Amino acid sequence: MKLLKKWLNVFWFGLYEKETFKNLKTEIIATNLFFMRRVSTAFSVIAPLLFFLALFIKILSDAILVYAALSVISLIVLAMCYWILPTRPRSVMPTYYTFFFCLTCLAVVLGTVFQPEMPSVVICVLLAIMPVFILDRPASSNWSRCCPY
Repeated sequence: MKLLKKWLNVFWFGLYEKETFKNLKTEIIATNLFFMRRVSTAFSVIAPLLFFLALFIKILSDAILVYAALSVISLIVLAMCYWILPTRPRSVMPTYYTFFFCLTCLAVVLGTVFQPEMPSVVICVLLAIMPVFILDRPASSNWSRCCPY
């Protein structure tokens, strides 16, 4: 029975007390919002720059609509990070995953449809970098103490 209770504690609260877990959950949401602000700010700067370069560089001009969509999505997410998400903390992770999904879809479309002759490095970079910014488990280091295998 004690082992079952410990496993339930791991499953629900990550070996923390309920109040400690709620505090950590608040910190995790704040950290994820912070990182989403930074990522959307970076894309809000990079995407309009790519859109502007696509106006003048022929190799980029085929994908001008993708760069425009990337600019609009980044600006929408950035605005949500400052005005909507701080008042709705439960929406932070679904918004982040939706943003990640949109970026990945745009990268796939960019790499396969508009620029098939160029290497699709953007897809690989997004798949490697974006999940690094997601903090969703407070007790990943505590898991090994409870579960030795």
